[in-house]
Amino acid sequence: MLERYQDTARLVAGNTSTGIYKDDLQSSPEVFIEIGAVPEVLEEKATKDGIEVGAAVKISKLIALLEAFGRSDSSGVYLKLAEHMRKVATLHVRNAGSVGGNLILAQKLGFDSDIATLLVGAGASVKVVTQKFGESRQSVEDFVAATWDGKSILKSICIPSYSKQDNVRFDSYRASPRPLGNAVAYVNAAFLVNLSGDGRVCESRLAFGAFGGEPTCQRATEVERFLEGKVVDSGVMLEAIQLAKAQNGSIPRSSRKIMSGRQTLQEHLQGAVGQPMSKVMGELQASAIYVDDIPAPRDCVHAVYVYSTKALAKNMSLVSDLSQEKLFAEDKVECVGHAVGLMIADTLRNAKAAAGKVVIDYDTESVGSPVLTMEEAVARGELHEIPQFCKDVMKDKHGNVAEEMAKASLKIENAEVRTGSQYYFYMEPQTALVVPDEDNCLVQFLQKCRDCRALSQVRKRRLKVDGRNSWKKPTSSTGLALLWISAEEAGEQGLAIDPIPDVTHALIPV
Repeated sequence: MLERYQDTARLVAGNTSTGIYKDDLQSSPEVFIEIGAVPEVLEEKATKDGIEVGAAVKISKLIALLEAFGRSDSSGVYLKLAEHMRKVATLHVRNAGSVGGNLILAQKLGFDSDIATLLVGAGASVKVVTQKFGESRQSVEDFVAATWDGKSILKSICIPSYSKQDNVRFDSYRASPRPLGNAVAYVNAAFLVNLSGDGRVCESRLAFGAFGGEPTCQRATEVERFLEGKVVDSGVMLEAIQLAKAQNGSIPRSSRKIMSGRQTLQEHLQGAVGQPMSKVMGELQASAIYVDDIPAPRDCVHAVYVYSTKALAKNMSLVSDLSQEKLFAEDKVECVGHAVGLMIADTLRNAKAAAGKVVIDYDTESVGSPVLTMEEAVARGELHEIPQFCKDVMKDKHGNVAEEMAKASLKIENAEVRTGSQYYFYMEPQTALVVPDEDNCLVQFLQKCRDCRALSQVRKRRLKVDGRNSWKKPTSSTGLALLWISAEEAGEQGLAIDPIPDVTHALIPV
């Protein structure tokens, strides 16, 4: 059929490309050939070298396969690929768009594809079928760089497994208008490095894409050769960056003459009707400062909680050396997400990675079943007193419910009103930053703290102080609160102070 209709036909498997290339010359061909139901391009199978998926397999299906195989892949490459692919387009586009179609767009129209960059970085290959030469295999980078002839068919994609290699590191990056997805990337990258036992680079694959070059995805081969046999440190990394800048393919520098102009407008000082006027609170809106906006201090350490994955269980394998202050679950966890520890590392990425590798041994048999409904809580007497900080907010009474119900002229007998469980939705992550300041004080930055009065009350109860040596200030109505605590005052209350010369800091739980 391709030979019969030539340039007037198009192979499609979802045809999601029309949402991007609306003005393409072949956006309205005479013949559409839908291959989404052809068994040969829908195969999914494990091979001795990895996994192989048909070109018409949907992107969402590939993500599910990578996650399934990734659970038994110690290298973590499959899981990293799946995590990045979840940022490609939106869910309904991933459900309709195919993996092969994405690669064809990168080859034919220079589409800034994240998937092509990921597959090149992971060392993937493709199988192509032509009527003249039959089936052939080539790398994804060669396929994307080739000229589309309109007569070949992409059959499948093969993604290798690195589970037998202990020192493989893989990571990917993307910069886009919306980092969490649903936007084509400004630039993307995928790096795979195989290290020796002494930390030297044995092999590397450094793929960059969506940077304006042709083809749309390329490997930094000169940098790869330079890194081979070296231990990567700051000096080696600086030389590698210089080599990457010199390699062909980057967006060329452009310049133009400076333009100038002048326009004279009449100013209406009295604010005539219909003229735009500044809002009184306009300067304060959208001016919140969050913890992520604050540069991290030098030698800053990052901490990430280790959370429980069981609703009710005994903690069998974690031993606590903390004081009587129960900041973490000790012998029993009471809910999913109960903090059982704190992982501290030199970077946030390392802290998150380390926290994700913690394995906890639970005993769920000796503690019974968890309480999941209100009826179970009432029947088992699992009712708890309202915390003191909630009582302070709820101490004002607003009438007697029983008396008011008795006065009502209309009553509904044997009725029940039920509300579902509440789940707090965080617009910003719960984050705190403590920085040593002048006069031997500590400044604590707290995100998502809107009620400074409640913050002050909790802090006073926790430290048992009257607040004379503290200072707090909200930076906006919805952003950040600061708490300044004297180091001596914290020490008097038994809070941990690291004995570091000229540095006094403490993490204050409020």
